[in-house]
Amino acid sequence: MSKASPAKETAVARPRGRPPKAAAAIGNEADLSRSAIIDKVLELTKTEPLQDISITLIAREFGVVPGLIYYYIGNRDKLVSGVMNHFYESRMRHMPPLSGDWRADIEDLARSNLKLTSKYPGVAQYIASRGPYRLFQMVGEGETDYGMVYFDHVSALFLQGGFTPQQAALAYRLVAQFVSSCSPARPGLAGSPTQDEIKARFEELDEERYPSAKSVGVPFASLKTKDMFEAGLQLLLDGFEAWL
Repeated sequence: MSKASPAKETAVARPRGRPPKAAAAIGNEADLSRSAIIDKVLELTKTEPLQDISITLIAREFGVVPGLIYYYIGNRDKLVSGVMNHFYESRMRHMPPLSGDWRADIEDLARSNLKLTSKYPGVAQYIASRGPYRLFQMVGEGETDYGMVYFDHVSALFLQGGFTPQQAALAYRLVAQFVSSCSPARPGLAGSPTQDEIKARFEELDEERYPSAKSVGVPFASLKTKDMFEAGLQLLLDGFEAWL
């Protein structure tokens, strides 16, 4: 009887089932879907600006290769559009109905938007840096473009209040920029001084060299986002009222 070849003698049977995550060529693809990826990116915007979230970072979060993210999303532009559409949908879900009182409606709108952008500061930073250019979303057949739903709703608010289309356009931009600017910065940003550290620096200033800065500095460092938001909103609304 002939002897078995060395290759056959040393062969080891491959274990059945799926290879472990570390050994898999693709990774944890069973957990992937377009909606799961968008939800993950929204979660990441709690600590990272949307514009800084890469496909590689998302793939690392899921434990898959970047190509698989592209497979479900298409490209980065479609990814951002999907995230923004989900964000605008959330805005509409939390939007109070129009009351007919334009000033009260804008106050409700601004407060509702601040609450949402405070939850996702990375989206707020993206909106502030991109302005109005993400109103139109890339949606598939049968899907709703919530960027346009939101814009139509807010435009109706201003037009019903007696604003001209030109005034409504400017007011929309001013409110959007104001809310984004009031949203909290990314938490834990390296190198960012605390409020107490800023106060201490002002208190250490030479009063003879910087008399005005020393006088205003401590109140400046003590400002709270809520107080700034409410004061700024009223000033903005007073300006709108002067147009009418």
